[in-house]
Formats: sequence, C-alpha cells, structure tokens
Amino acid sequence: LPVPAVSGARLLAWTGGAVTLLGVVMLLVLAASRGWFAPPLRVGGGALLGLALIGLAGWLHHRPTARTGAQAVAATGFATLYLVVAAATALYGYLTAPPALAVALVVAGAGLGVADRWRSQPLGCGVVLGAALLAPALTGDWLLIALVLALQLAALPVVLRRGWPVLMVLSAAPPVFYGALLARTTVDPDAPTLAALVGVLVVGLATAVPAARLLPAEPFARQAVAVLVAASVLPVAVVAPVTGGPGGAALAGGAALALGAV
Repeated sequence: LPVPAVSGARLLAWTGGAVTLLGVVMLLVLAASRGWFAPPLRVGGGALLGLALIGLAGWLHHRPTARTGAQAVAATGFATLYLVVAAATALYGYLTAPPALAVALVVAGAGLGVADRWRSQPLGCGVVLGAALLAPALTGDWLLIALVLALQLAALPVVLRRGWPVLMVLSAAPPVFYGALLARTTVDPDAPTLAALVGVLVVGLATAVPAARLLPAEPFARQAVAVLVAASVLPVAVVAPVTGGPGGAALAGGAALALGAV
C-alpha cells in the first residue's frame, strides 16, 4: 500500500487532534467524578465543541493548503461527538442502550461519510481510532463492545466502496480486543455480554465475506481479510469455557460452524 509522507504539518495536525480528544475525555470523566458543572452543561459543551470542530474542518477543506489540518480537525470533531454519546449513556444515564447505539451509528456514519466524500482514508481511520481508543475511559462493560461494533458497521460501506483494507483492520480490531478482554475477565457472563461477544463474531465474519470479494486483490488486503476471519472468533472462544455447560458448548459449536461456513 502506498504510505503518505509524514510531514511536520501532518504530524502536528494529528497530534493536536489527539491532545484535544484526550482533553475532552478528561473533562467528561473529571467533571463527573468531582461534580464540576451540571451534567447537561458537560454533555452540551462537548457536543457543541464537536460540532464546532466539524464546521471548522469544512471551512478549512475549501483551502487546498489546509486540507491536512481539515482531516485531523474533522476526525477530532466526529470522535468528540461519539465520546459525548458514550458519556451521556454510561456516565449520566441520559440515553438507554438502544437509542444510544442508534445515535452512535449515525455519528460514526456521518464521519465516515465525510471521509468517503473527501476520499481520505486517514480521516476515516482517525474517526474510528479516536473514538475506539478513548471509549474505555467512559465505559467498560458490554456497552463498550456494542459501541465499537457500531464503528465497525459504519466503516463497512466505506471500506467496500473505496477498497480501504487499513480502515477495515482498524475498525475490526477494537471489537475483537475489547471482546476478548471482557470475556477473559467475566466470571458469569449475562445475556447482554454474551450477545455483544457473539456480535463480534457475526459482524466480523459478515464483514469478511464481502471484503474478500470487493477489496483489491493485493497481498495486504487478502491477509487483512484472513486475519479478520481468524480473530473474530476469539471473544466467543474465550467466553465459551467460562460459560460452561450446554450454553458454552453451543457457543463453541456455533462459532466453529460459522467459521466453516465462511
């Protein structure tokens, strides 16, 4: 794959975006733990910041010399909105899981849609990584798995349309990693946890099938699909022995059948 040159301006833009996201998460977490501001002000302020960054990115994109900065600012803005949705659900209880996941999917889809429109794989990767890497600071149970699965689902149409295997790998890695970690640390998995872990398997394999057909026939893309197929089963494979009994056997057997079908 061609790798874009890493210029000083590009590095500075993306570093600034990462620092901004860290600041947003620290504000949300510290404000919640220390009682700073009222909860509506915390959530509303974060949402306004995300929208302002997206608006600034749109303005910068019209200037050819500022498009690298526009991509970093846009990724920061969409990831900020995504993290605000996670905080509004996990920290403040403003949203229950179903509407929260619907809103998260819309936010992620909008960010990846802009990446598609601007033909910028770094922008898409920035949206996914910014949200996925910092979401554990806000939630750590099955909701975290569901949130990163929403990112993976939102990325799939863009991955297939543009043939971006790097975006596919980066969007598929967090559900597998967080899913395996949750499965490893769960003693008695409840129904939402099992559903989230099975979701990692289903979404991963459902992503790999069209990706194998539509991604470019280059070695990296083929290897990425193979890794996705192999890794998607990991959370279910880890949780099946913990579950034990007929339920654990059904999980392990279902995973084996799904792999065989793919």
